[in-house]
Amino acid sequence: MQKEDIISTQIRLPAGIHEYIKQEAYRLGIAQNAFLIVLLEQGRKLWEADITHFRELK
Repeated sequence: MQKEDIISTQIRLPAGIHEYIKQEAYRLGIAQNAFLIVLLEQGRKLWEADITHFRELK
């Protein structure tokens, strides 16, 4: 990744989500920003996934 490919942003998070990010990043030994990027990427993959949901009716 080149410097021109990186965008700096600012987001507001609920306190509970921020605490979760802090704890999980610490547990994994990575920066909070890195953990947030992991969550965003995984969420994007799920968002874009072609998922069919079947529910058994009783």
